Amino acid sequence: MGKRYRAIVIDGKRVFVRIIIFSIISVIFILIAALIYLSDKSIFISKEEFAINTVSEYLTLTESEAKENKNIISECIKYITGIDIYDLRSVYMSEIPIIKAANESYILKLANSENSTKSENSVDKDSNSAEKTIIPENMKPIKSIDSSQKTALGKNSSSKILLKNETSYSINVNDMLNSKLNIDFMQNPLVLIVHTHATESYSKDGETYYDPSVSDRNQDINENVVSVGDVMERVLKENGIGVLHDKTLHDYPSYNGSYANSLKSVENYKQQYPSIQIVLDIHRDAIIYDDGTKVKVTKDIDGKTAAQMMLVVGTNDGGLEHPFWRENLKFAVQLQNFIEKKYSGLMRGINLRKERFNGHTTNGSIIVEVGTSGNTLSESKYSAELFAKSLAEMVHST
Repeated sequence: MGKRYRAIVIDGKRVFVRIIIFSIISVIFILIAALIYLSDKSIFISKEEFAINTVSEYLTLTESEAKENKNIISECIKYITGIDIYDLRSVYMSEIPIIKAANESYILKLANSENSTKSENSVDKDSNSAEKTIIPENMKPIKSIDSSQKTALGKNSSSKILLKNETSYSINVNDMLNSKLNIDFMQNPLVLIVHTHATESYSKDGETYYDPSVSDRNQDINENVVSVGDVMERVLKENGIGVLHDKTLHDYPSYNGSYANSLKSVENYKQQYPSIQIVLDIHRDAIIYDDGTKVKVTKDIDGKTAAQMMLVVGTNDGGLEHPFWRENLKFAVQLQNFIEKKYSGLMRGINLRKERFNGHTTNGSIIVEVGTSGNTLSESKYSAELFAKSLAEMVHST
C-alpha cells in the first residue's frame, strides 16, 4: 500500500491579515510601554503641546470616575486613535495617528481643576500669594489698610471733614471751619508736646506678622512714641515755632493713672511757660481684628509710606469740667482741613469723645494718634514730619 499524504493549503490572504493585526498590536503595546515610561519619568508637557481639545470629554471626569474607566492612558489612546486595547476588534476600524506623550497625573490634574482655562501666569500668581500668606506657628498677620478720611467720605461727598461723634452733642463742622480760633499764635513757646502713653511702640520695618505674646510697649524713648515727638519738635523748631517736649513716661511703671500723671506735667509746664497755647498729646492707635490680625494704616505720600493719623478731641460729656472743648474741636477741624489740602489721605476722621483727656488745659489741646501698633516707627516719623510742617505753615498763615 502506498503512503498517503495530506495536502496543506496556505491561504496567503489570511496570513497577510494576521501579520498586519499582529504588527498593529505590537505597535500599540510599544506605545503603551512608551507612555508608561514617560509617565514614570514625570515628563510634563505644555497645554499647547498636549492638545487639550483631543481629550476634552475626559477633563470633566473626577479621579474616581477615571479609575472606573480602567486606565486613563488607555482611555486617551482610545479617544485619540479609536483603538480600545481591551477590544482588539477596534484595530480594524482605526488608523494610528502621531500622538504626543502626556503624564497621567497631569491629565488628572486638569480633570479635577475648577477652571482649566486659567492662564499659567495667574496660576503662578496665586501660588506666590499662597506662599506669602504662610506665617510661622503662633504668629498673626499684619495687614495694611487705607483708613483715610478721604476714603471714608467717598469721591462724591460734599463734606470736607469726617467727624466720628461719640458724644450727645450736635456739631456743625462747617461753622467750626469758618470760625476764628481763640489761639494766640504769636506766643513763644507756643507748643507743648507730651506723651500720656509714652511707652506705646511700633512694629519693626519689614514685618508682615507678629507674636501676640510680645508687648506693644517699649520703655526706650528711641523706639516708642517719644521718638515721634522728637521729629515734631525738630520740624517745628526748624520752621520757627517755639516748642517744648516733655519725654516723661507717664504710663510707666503703672498704666493706671497715666492721664493724671500727664496732667501734672502739663500744669507744671504751663506754670513755667504761660505762653503755651497748644498741647499735642502724641499717641499711637491699636487696631486688632477678631482673628488676631493687626492692622496698619498707611498712605503713600510723595513716594514714601506714611502712617495715617487721627485727631482725638475730648469733651465734658462724661461729666468732667471742660470749658474749652469746642475751642479744641475748632482747632482740630481747621488743622485737619489744612493738612488734607497739603497731604491728601494722610488724616483719618476726627474722633470726638465723651472723655476729657486733659483737653481743658488750653484752647488748642488735642490728642494726635500717629499710626497704629502695626505701623513701623519710620512710617510714623515720616507722618510726624508732615504733620509738623503743616502745623507750622498754618501758624504762619493765620
